Amino acid sequence: MAYTLEELLEESYGETLEAWCPGAARSVRGHLEVVVERMARATRAECIGLSSA
Repeated sequence: MAYTLEELLEESYGETLEAWCPGAARSVRGHLEVVVERMARATRAECIGLSSA
């Protein structure tokens, strides 16, 4: 079966994207935009899971 890039990313990273952006029905691009914004503001401790966000 051939996947589109969006389908491949959703299949591969869907759970991770949902963890960073819970509850919102977004495209993969929409998820990635939010994830990049959140990661840019995250502290080192938040990135490695030492504190709750």
